[in-house]
Amino acid sequence: MPNTILVVEDAALIAMDLVIALEDAGYVVVGVAATKAAAIALAEAHSIDLATMDVELAQGSNGIDTAIELRNRYDIPSIFVSGSLTDATIRRAAAADPIGFLDKPVLAEKVLHAVERYLSRRRPPEVLGD
Repeated sequence: MPNTILVVEDAALIAMDLVIALEDAGYVVVGVAATKAAAIALAEAHSIDLATMDVELAQGSNGIDTAIELRNRYDIPSIFVSGSLTDATIRRAAAADPIGFLDKPVLAEKVLHAVERYLSRRRPPEVLGD
């Protein structure tokens, strides 16, 4: 069963690039959320393995608060993908126990590498032939 990803991003073009790259790599993107409320609604409706998370979201939503709630309520970890990664932001985001941080503009390959690195550690060991 393919891994499921939630893209939390308010910039439509960036979200579209992430969705295309993730789906081309074989992941299932359960949706794109531009706000905290939309991300929570998708988390309630789907089983999600990982979220890509922007720090600043639409309608005054905060990606750090969103990532903390996704982690605490649904055990969904996040990879922050943001253009506003300062030391202070990274310290605040630590409360979400993130997988990592990627600074925008980010190449899809870097996002895919981070996602694969995390998800490969979560897979159970394969049973090899007798």
